[in-house]
Amino acid sequence: MLLPPVVRLMYRTEPPDPDPARRRDKEEGGRAAEAAIIDHYRRLDTRLAEREYFSEQFSVADIAMFMTVLFALRLKGPRLGAFPALAAWHARVAARPAVAGVAAEIAAADRALSPAL
Repeated sequence: MLLPPVVRLMYRTEPPDPDPARRRDKEEGGRAAEAAIIDHYRRLDTRLAEREYFSEQFSVADIAMFMTVLFALRLKGPRLGAFPALAAWHARVAARPAVAGVAAEIAAADRALSPAL
């Protein structure tokens, strides 16, 4: 079964597989996932180049995409530094009080459930 790119990055948050072949397969899948996410980030960055949000104003599209990007970042996926419009959008959305509250709750749950994250 082919897993979505973000899920394939999870190998970075697990102990290395003791079986060299499985470890190599996970790492190859992780590299492919990272390339797919970077390509997606590039498309999002282009879309956000001349706008503040994905729609005319902050919407459910921004909430859904923020959670997806947050999940990728939490799993040690690609950083946003090479994508200035996406990074600025992420900072804008993260600064919204309701979003900041939920992100803080997720971070607290991560620390409690998965200290290595």
